[in-house]
Amino acid sequence: MSRNYVNKLTNKEEEILILLFSYRGLRAKDVVVFFHRSKEYSKSKEKSIYNYLRKLKEKGLVKSARLQEEESRGSLYFLTRVGLEITKSLLDIPHGQQGNGLLPYNPKTTFWDIDYAYQKPPLKQVSHFLLMIEYATRY
Repeated sequence: MSRNYVNKLTNKEEEILILLFSYRGLRAKDVVVFFHRSKEYSKSKEKSIYNYLRKLKEKGLVKSARLQEEESRGSLYFLTRVGLEITKSLLDIPHGQQGNGLLPYNPKTTFWDIDYAYQKPPLKQVSHFLLMIEYATRY
């Protein structure tokens, strides 16, 4: 099943899924920074990422949660259960594999076969999680 789904994804969609997998969840502006590997970006690049995220949501691979805190307006995007399985397939992660999870994502990063309950970002107390993402976008 997952292999057929993977064939219907664009390279950019695949890269976004891998980013969401690597960081567990990101705001659209964070996806832009990691996707373009630059802190400097334009509104057109941000809109393009929003369009990809919307398409991934329509395909049932990504969910979003509206952030409530004043300092973190926007939405947090993360993988659905199906999105997680598809991304594991993209990364060729065998069942039970251990990994190092080194971030930011680089050639030395190895991934693990993680359960959805642990992959999903924290949605009740998201401030600390967003601080870690903010740190990652700066370095």
